[in-house]
Amino acid sequence: MVSDGPDCGCGFVSVMLGNGNGTFRSPLTINLPGPGGNIVLGDFNGDHKLDFGVTSSTAYSRVVYVFLGNGDGTFRVGGQFGPDHSAAVLATGDFNHDRILDLAVASFNGNNGSTASVLLGNGDGTFGRFSANGTAQQSASIVSADLNGDGRVDLAALDPFFQTVAVLLNTGQGTFKKSVLYQVGNTGQ
Repeated sequence: MVSDGPDCGCGFVSVMLGNGNGTFRSPLTINLPGPGGNIVLGDFNGDHKLDFGVTSSTAYSRVVYVFLGNGDGTFRVGGQFGPDHSAAVLATGDFNHDRILDLAVASFNGNNGSTASVLLGNGDGTFGRFSANGTAQQSASIVSADLNGDGRVDLAALDPFFQTVAVLLNTGQGTFKKSVLYQVGNTGQ
């Protein structure tokens, strides 16, 4: 899966199905309203078929578009979700421990820096906004993992401009403690 946003202001996601021998079929193209961005994969509606979320621009902001898998390599539109600001990068995890996959969205909101918003999954491919926590100035990537061994999915967001990683520890309710910043040196990715 590859997202792209050519200079035309449009965007798309190309899905290239494997042939099983290390080669791929011709890409299937899914159009987006604007340039495509970060992609995450997961089963968002509990049907055991792979779905995906992708950031893309609208006229006024970047939001998350969810596409639900049909099980044959094709996808249908699942919905448009997003934080109040410009959705930049995504991660998945069960952030409120309900066995339903959620989305974490790092979004840049101008002079106020970046926030990590959690979109709690409803189990049917839709999401509701739950919480926003401050991270670094401009998150270039975000990952989810149990970073402190307590059984809860935490977040880490990289800010290459300020050369920091913001670690947000999960409270267990889908919210996070105040971020702790760690210096990482020369504009790491």
